[in-house]
Amino acid sequence: PTLSYVYDETANVLKFSWNKPAYAGGYTLSYIDPDYGYDNSYGFQTKRAYTLDVSQLKPGTTYEFFVRAYKDEYDYYWNNSGSVPSKTVKFTVPGEPDPA
Repeated sequence: PTLSYVYDETANVLKFSWNKPAYAGGYTLSYIDPDYGYDNSYGFQTKRAYTLDVSQLKPGTTYEFFVRAYKDEYDYYWNNSGSVPSKTVKFTVPGEPDPA
């Protein structure tokens, strides 16, 4: 899939969307945690859009988001044979980082 987003500054949300590969019945939107280096997923979903409240993320931090397609929920839970992840899209959370 190809992932894109729009940042709604007034609502402080990221509105993600992506296209539908031929076989896809569901998706996971994930991000790479820059502090720990591992992926966090927002879980299996069938729609091709997700709205994320930016206040859940750390100010001044750049996150990389990606989406992966699955045949269906069964494939996601048991086979985990999802598509190659989309190219990542980066977003830097507005604000100053917390002092270390």
